[in-house]
Amino acid sequence: MSELTEQVRFHQRTLLSEHFGIAVATDLVEHFILGRPARVVDADAVTFDPVLAEAMRNLKAHKPDYFWYDTHAGRVSDVVVVEVKGNSSSRQTTVRQLARGVQQVLVPVNVPGATMRRIVIGACLRGNALESFAVEVPDPDTRTRRVALESLAEDEGSSPETLADIGEADDYFNTEISQERLTVEVEDLDQARLLAFAGIPSTLAGIRVSPEKIMEAVSQLEVIDTARGAFRCETTRIPVGPRSLNLRTGVAEEFLDLLNRQATSRRRERYRAQYETGIYTRVPGSPRGRREEPLTVVTSADGCMLSVSLV
Repeated sequence: MSELTEQVRFHQRTLLSEHFGIAVATDLVEHFILGRPARVVDADAVTFDPVLAEAMRNLKAHKPDYFWYDTHAGRVSDVVVVEVKGNSSSRQTTVRQLARGVQQVLVPVNVPGATMRRIVIGACLRGNALESFAVEVPDPDTRTRRVALESLAEDEGSSPETLADIGEADDYFNTEISQERLTVEVEDLDQARLLAFAGIPSTLAGIRVSPEKIMEAVSQLEVIDTARGAFRCETTRIPVGPRSLNLRTGVAEEFLDLLNRQATSRRRERYRAQYETGIYTRVPGSPRGRREEPLTVVTSADGCMLSVSLV
């Protein structure tokens, strides 16, 4: 296989799992499982889960993909662990991928006081059609979770010492997560996601230690005014002959205020309650100070927006 062919295949796999598959997962979680817009955290970034943070430290590719979650009365109330698979080969390949994904979603520790579900999504491109499959895994016991992690480690080629450590890792599997720590961390991780979507890549350390510096960067972003308020945006301009294709991804301005975190959380709850019935809505908008450049803006109930225009 040539290097170019391998690059094309890798790009196609990435497109299927990281875009189509995640789009299907988002629709499934928000419309059928939770029935409402939810927040999402990249599983690679979590430290609150002792198994994901410690026992799976060297198995990055074999972690589940995402945690969708919701909160009630300041505590995490619903958690959906999601692993997304994708291919363009066959339904048989999808079945094998789903089986692998089952092992991955078994690993995370249960969240005390929260309803937790574990879902594997498989997306398969066949001709011009995209087939999607979903498998839900029942609540596992400690032994099942340990066996799943051992299998992942063995497939990764881990050393016998690592496998032995996992086999004896009762301190990982039996540790109960602190709801207080969990709530703080997922809120910060979700805030990092929103900042990145608006064009300000941020770490947990940056959010907690240097909020003023991040807010200074936010203040430099382009502002789009809409009927749903102002959005701070990252703008990408792509030359198309004599014209320019402008792609804007942004977040409601009020959600990016790191200097008043409590108020931001309350504003997000009000925003979602107001717009939840229309999860995705098109509204008119324009760049601040340039009303002569009208835009069609797609907004979501979690405060994000997307706009594509040709000028």
